[in-house]
Amino acid sequence: HTGEVGTSCYIAPEVYEGKTDYDHKCDVWSTGVVLLELLHKPLSVDRDKAAIANVKKRWSRMGTKPAHLLLRGLLHPEASKRIECSDALKMEVFDELKKKQPAGKENEPGSADANRTSTQSEDKEGKEADVAQAAAAVAELSVKSNNKGAKSAAELKDFKEAKKEAEKFCKTLEFSNPKTLEAGLRYWDKCGDQPVTYCVLLAHKLYETDLMNIEEVEEYVEDFDIDEYTAAEEIMFQELGYDLS
Repeated sequence: HTGEVGTSCYIAPEVYEGKTDYDHKCDVWSTGVVLLELLHKPLSVDRDKAAIANVKKRWSRMGTKPAHLLLRGLLHPEASKRIECSDALKMEVFDELKKKQPAGKENEPGSADANRTSTQSEDKEGKEADVAQAAAAVAELSVKSNNKGAKSAAELKDFKEAKKEAEKFCKTLEFSNPKTLEAGLRYWDKCGDQPVTYCVLLAHKLYETDLMNIEEVEEYVEDFDIDEYTAAEEIMFQELGYDLS
């Protein structure tokens, strides 16, 4: 991988800058760029300089989600601080893969695998209960929206559209707690003038374990306006009865 030979837009900063002492870490960078495009979106540039600037901008905005921590390690602008691929494979984002065991051994009585399977089963049941509880709450909110009087039909249509948009937003931003959707819809019901996506984003601050840096949303949602959301958030807090003084 040299300054003369390499795929455009995947070349590491040290190679682009013409340094001669680069090593395998330049390939770590290229791997990170590929993952970045797979997990986020293509760079949409055609020059190395623009690509590196784009990657550095995204890198500076990454939060603490497992996938972001992996990318931050692979795409560190300084080669000496870039992680090794062997270390990357030990990171949390790969935990689910590590849990997979050879067929026939995972459920042997008394084994650690059996205990793990039991724990995973309990966790799954707990998550299913949370999902069921949240789904019931959303259904209840839907019924309430259908019982508001003369305009109930139009309101119900609005609610269904808002619910569909909120579900898509939660999936896009990888919000895992079903209560985020429930709370977001309740906020929207009370703050009807605000986009449901703003309400969900506010709710995630209360229910998600991995909080998203507001600037990260720009990477996932087209035409997201940080200043507009920030102003709307203050209004929502006031409408929900929070004293911000």
